[in-house]
Parts: sequence; C-alpha cells; structure tokens
Amino acid sequence: MPTPTEELERMSAKIWELFGENVRYAAPGCTSASFPDTFKVLRALEQGAPNDADTAGITGDASNPTVPPSIGTIMMAHVLLLLMRSQAPHTLPLPMIKSYSDNWWKQEGQDQVRAGVEKPATRNPLVQQLGIDASDLEQTGDALATRAVYGLVAKKILRIQRAGGAANVRFA
Repeated sequence: MPTPTEELERMSAKIWELFGENVRYAAPGCTSASFPDTFKVLRALEQGAPNDADTAGITGDASNPTVPPSIGTIMMAHVLLLLMRSQAPHTLPLPMIKSYSDNWWKQEGQDQVRAGVEKPATRNPLVQQLGIDASDLEQTGDALATRAVYGLVAKKILRIQRAGGAANVRFA
C-alpha cells in the first residue's frame, strides 16, 4: 500500500463522494474513509469480494447497494488503484493504464469470471449475482480499462490531460 499523503486523502474523500454508491459494495454502510481504508475497500472491490476481512471494520449508516458491481465497476476500482500506486503526482499515460489493465484482466480478473461461468460449483457470490455469461469473457482488459477511465472522467474523479499527442490520466 502506498504511503498516505494529503493528495491521496483528498482523492479518497472524492472517491467516496462521487463513487461511493459503487464502493459501498465492499464496505456496506460506509460514507467515507481514510486513504488506507479506501485503498483496502478498492482492493476488495477489484477482487469482487463484498465481505473481505480487511474491510470488515469499515462501517457506517449509508444505504447499501442493491446490486453487485458490474465488470466495469470492478475495472474502475482497478484503474483507481493503479493511479494510487503510481508516483506523485499520480499520473499515468492512458496506453500504460490499458496495458497494465489488460495484463491484470488476463492474469487475474478474467480467471475469476471464467471459474464462475465454466464451473458453477466453484462460482463465487459475485459471479452468481451478476449472472455473467461466456460473452463477458470476450472483453479485453484494455477495452474495459478505456471504458473505466472515461467513466471515471464522467464522474469527475479523473482527468485526461492531452499534451503533445499523449493522453495522461490523473486525479481531477
């Protein structure tokens, strides 16, 4: 986990303010949290684990989500974690985010979905609730990451800076 900084604490507050309805799947009832707790919650969300032991003590009075997160929401959590782990000022080129996300999807994310689709006996609760089918396995990690970045830009959590033809993604 990165060392907490004022910038990461500010971003944690913004994530809870603008993305809290999605984040609460991994921390039911919570309305805000410090950076270390937010990082743990995003990790649990990225892994599709609603009741992770690391997030068990993070509670609050907010309403809980009625539907589990989509694959897009899981990828949004992954993108936020990539930026939080990057060096200050927490900026990464969009092609790098797409590449890292594609690797993560191929090595971890896709396997979680595949296990639930192909072997119902090993299906985790997330896959059961989402009703994911084989067509979801066709998606590439870079395509999912692109949609995640633009979704987070629309929520005003991230910003894309274009300079000299490069698209750099950073917290807004």
